[in-house]
Amino acid sequence: MKQFDPKNIRNVALLSHSGAGKTTLLEQLLFNKKIINRLGNVADGTSQVDFLPFEIEKKISLTSKVFPIEEKEIKINMIDTPGYPDFIGDSIGAITVCENAVILIDAQAGVQIHTLKLWKVLKDYQKSKLIFVNKMDIENASFQKCMDSITKQLTDKAVAIQIPVGEGAKFEGIIDLIKMKFYKAKADRTPPEILDIPDNLKDIVEDYRTKIIDAVAVTDDAMMERYLNGETLSEQEIFEQLKKAIINDLLVPVLCGSSIKNCGLNNLFEKFIAMCASPLDRKIIEMENSNNPEEKAEIDITAQQPFAGLVFKTVVEDHLGEMSYIKCFCGTLKAGDEVLNSRTGTKERINQITAMVGKNRIDLGELATGDIGVLVKLKDTKVGDTLKNSSFSYNFKAINFPKPVLFNAIKAENKKDQEKLTSTIIALSQSDPTIKVFTDKVFNEFIISGMGEAQLDLLLKKAKQKTNINFEITPPRVPYRETIKKKVEAQGKYKKQSGGRGQYGDCHIRVEPLPRGQGVEFVDEIFGGAIPAKYVPAVEKGVRDALNRGYTAGYPIVDVKVAVYDGTYHDVDSSDLAFQIAGSFAVKAICEKCQPVILEPIYNLEVSIPESYMGDVIGDINSRRGKILGMDSNEGISIVKAQVPERELHRYATDLRSLTRGQGDFETSFSHYEEAPMDVAKKIIAEAEQYRKEAEEAK
Repeated sequence: MKQFDPKNIRNVALLSHSGAGKTTLLEQLLFNKKIINRLGNVADGTSQVDFLPFEIEKKISLTSKVFPIEEKEIKINMIDTPGYPDFIGDSIGAITVCENAVILIDAQAGVQIHTLKLWKVLKDYQKSKLIFVNKMDIENASFQKCMDSITKQLTDKAVAIQIPVGEGAKFEGIIDLIKMKFYKAKADRTPPEILDIPDNLKDIVEDYRTKIIDAVAVTDDAMMERYLNGETLSEQEIFEQLKKAIINDLLVPVLCGSSIKNCGLNNLFEKFIAMCASPLDRKIIEMENSNNPEEKAEIDITAQQPFAGLVFKTVVEDHLGEMSYIKCFCGTLKAGDEVLNSRTGTKERINQITAMVGKNRIDLGELATGDIGVLVKLKDTKVGDTLKNSSFSYNFKAINFPKPVLFNAIKAENKKDQEKLTSTIIALSQSDPTIKVFTDKVFNEFIISGMGEAQLDLLLKKAKQKTNINFEITPPRVPYRETIKKKVEAQGKYKKQSGGRGQYGDCHIRVEPLPRGQGVEFVDEIFGGAIPAKYVPAVEKGVRDALNRGYTAGYPIVDVKVAVYDGTYHDVDSSDLAFQIAGSFAVKAICEKCQPVILEPIYNLEVSIPESYMGDVIGDINSRRGKILGMDSNEGISIVKAQVPERELHRYATDLRSLTRGQGDFETSFSHYEEAPMDVAKKIIAEAEQYRKEAEEAK
């Protein structure tokens, strides 16, 4: 594979909601360009784009893949991304390194929830965007409804540069409003026949052409003035300004077609070449000073700069080890070079640089500015790492990945296997930055978390294949708390005499409730030396230890003020240990008098859904003991705000997708603790007792 000038490279992320037809589109395009020699199919497991065993099994894309396509002096790096929300991390990685993105819209469904989420990421990264309305041949397809959906929910900068001829079963092809030709679809999936525009469509075409000229003129003041003064704008002027407007994100062109009928795909590819940004069109990048991350700087990226690249994806393959996908933003990287990893501060030697074309590797030897390649067997490089020449003073900003929404506790059936299972899962999780794994120090549970059930199931299947260890998946324990509701006083006395020096400690404490979130406050109210000052810290330690152990269900007692106000001591037998035990006895006596109540954590929940699912979602939230705080609408999507106990949210990611046919999305954040209802508290206490028994049996 030859080297390309940066101005002739196009990096394009292929994005959509699941089911919009990305894989079929890319497979057909690769076949058209003779990158692959046969057409596969996702449904029967023969796809050459979705070729991984788990993708064949699930019949969905599970990971992003780079497919370089060379067309004369132009190289287009197409990055196919998963449409399933669980795997959004790969989509975000692709967006980070691509100057351009094409969003596929299902001609029947219009803009969907995951499309909105991806669009927001594209806006945050200020990427050039194209929209392709796919599946114009399916039942109930509507280009105009899609345009309305795009304008209402995504952007008012959208302008159609292609229109369909017929829809659904009557779909015949497309009219390209730039080339002013009719591309008539063929039944055998060969490229369309290119014809003149039919006479009966010329008026409609002229209306759309006028809309293009209007939209383009608005993006340039001088052109707008000439246009308003009645001057005729040349075809070349319109095209050049349209290209500038797309690159600068002032306009978003909308194209259309059918990947199943191979109609509109070659036109889309031509637009990548003619209208998409090259790496040099987006060469001003905000970076961080490697010596002071708070200091930001806009760096002019050129081929003359020292090498700097960003790792946006890692994959571990059995025979090759770890493979790091990298975008060379500036300079040149060659096999044999030594580069600095900004995160670790250590150097990595580059042994091999390749390009991946599906499952096949092609040796590159070097990577030029703007290009994308794969580095093999680096020592310690992760997604988001900056690799650079040591003379380069800046690092790329961290990639902003979403927080996990689903958490599971994983426990090996055999205790001795837990360490091996844990290390395997940790190693596998390194390939996906949206997966977080950790050990909960409070409950000593190993937790895996991510964006959804499909993502975590895939991780655990890989772990099972590698280790053959049986394990149990359970909801993580919820960090409940206990508290008291009234002021109570009690004495704690510890006296032990066994010959020789004994142990003696005696304290009186008062405990009263504090507002939620105040924790534990300890106050010394001893007067007249009833307890020597040197023993008060021991009383406090005993009190805090006892509060932390809880009483009703073994959860920490919080939001209380504890005052030690009286007591007695013995000149010889008193000690720190005796007063520490006395303090804990006093807490136990307090709890026996007032029976602490259970507090459960409450989370803020914000759900984004199509309006048609509003009733179902609100009903489901109510069934989870949730409180609806309000409803809103944003860019055509309904938003429900609520507060729900953490106990009720464990499988919410899975249940919401089932409830909304994959079109629901949500975010959570901790809000506060509040008293659990009596029936729930009884369940929590019973569960705590079961945990205690299991822990004793495991000893």
